[in-house]
Amino acid sequence: MSKFPLFNGLTDAEVQAILSDSECEQAQFKSGEVIYSADKVRQAVGIILSGKAVAKNGDDNGVIVRCLSKGDCFGVAAVFAHNDKPYVSVITSKTDCTVLFMPESVITRAINQYKPFAVNYIGFLTGRIQYLNRLVSAYSSPNVETKLARFIAAYVDGEDVPFDLNMTSLSKSLGIGRASLYRALDSLEANGVIKRNSKRIIITDIKKIKEY
Repeated sequence: MSKFPLFNGLTDAEVQAILSDSECEQAQFKSGEVIYSADKVRQAVGIILSGKAVAKNGDDNGVIVRCLSKGDCFGVAAVFAHNDKPYVSVITSKTDCTVLFMPESVITRAINQYKPFAVNYIGFLTGRIQYLNRLVSAYSSPNVETKLARFIAAYVDGEDVPFDLNMTSLSKSLGIGRASLYRALDSLEANGVIKRNSKRIIITDIKKIKEY
């Protein structure tokens, strides 16, 4: 656990002190089960201990905007949001998952007691803001190829994009037709930016795709 992003810089003893709090809860989820949503929201940070999950916008039928695996967190921005606004994403298990939930009280104590944890928490929030800014940039572009490229770049800052998205939902989300979407994918692949393999996309030039 000391290698998980929120716990970077903490000793094993400090991590154990946080996780041994009786208010932390570990839960199991079957593949396809909703973990987090507007109707199933917890005032807690969820950390994937094993398995994989996906975050969709709007509802369970929405577009996948993020894939989660071991060590990834969700619900960070919602923990201290004491209002009636619903949680806007739906987190669904892609495989059988084990999730650790750290409630607001535990997060608050960890922030007060451990400086690295506080810095990690702020860093995570900063990363989410940057990610959302990239999504806004993608959605606002008038050019289909640029819009798609920016969406993919925002989707993951790495080389392997699990692009098992529903093309119909994606085209509706980006406000483009399916034919235009496929042409944009063909163009990005022809330009050597991506490589397609079934329903997966490999970013072959992460620097170039971020320049769109």
